[in-house]
Amino acid sequence: MSMERRTRQREAIWEFIRDVNRPVGPPEIHEGAQVNVDRLGIATVYRAIKSLVEEGRIVAVSLP
Repeated sequence: MSMERRTRQREAIWEFIRDVNRPVGPPEIHEGAQVNVDRLGIATVYRAIKSLVEEGRIVAVSLP
């Protein structure tokens, strides 16, 4: 993550999203990234998602 501080939590979130390679929501990202990082907060997931969207690394998708 370019501008944001690289942390184990943010790296775990990015790796989960990258590896799944399909649209996923915050709860699923939270659950999947927790496998690699204990005590990962849902707020951290939302902040990481926001940063990744702003950086253009992921795209927000609206599902019906």
